[in-house]
Amino acid sequence: PFELQEKTFGGSGYDVACAQSVGPISFQKNKSAHSWEAVDFNPIFKDKLYFVYLNRKQNTRVAIENYYNINIKDKSNLISKLNTLYDQFQNSFDLRSFEDTIYEHEDLISKNLNLDKVKSLYFSDYWGAVKSLGAWGGDFALVTSNRSFEDTKRYFNSKNFNTVLKFDDLISQRNLSSQSSILGSRDEQIQI
Repeated sequence: PFELQEKTFGGSGYDVACAQSVGPISFQKNKSAHSWEAVDFNPIFKDKLYFVYLNRKQNTRVAIENYYNINIKDKSNLISKLNTLYDQFQNSFDLRSFEDTIYEHEDLISKNLNLDKVKSLYFSDYWGAVKSLGAWGGDFALVTSNRSFEDTKRYFNSKNFNTVLKFDDLISQRNLSSQSSILGSRDEQIQI
């Protein structure tokens, strides 16, 4: 599947790994290998996490081409920072630290891809954090809210974003500790 993906869309192969998984994963890719493993992402504040469909499905092929055309000055430093943020996401023990990580991640990606943040574009008056998912600015956004689901949904509905899903309604909470897959060498892998 990774060979087919590489010959058609290009990109990291993350979607292929997700399609072969039944829950949250940590994914890595280097020049010759893909690897992923199940992660236990079940935060105590998950009742404050929602997914909002942005009605702006991006063309994956175009998004990948745009990424490859961007001249990122110090890609290894960027990868290192993203890996640190990944660890912070995994180790957030409260909503505030998770939101702080979202803000830092969105600032870093926005600056390096030279694209506006979704929150700035559509939800500048929103009380919680907003993180792009999928191709930047399309598909879904992960949002946080310290208000009720009804209040949160009402806000997004007022902006004509009518699909708001609770974390638990979308994310499988099966015991995933036995699931992992490693293909190829583990040398020089990067977390995405």
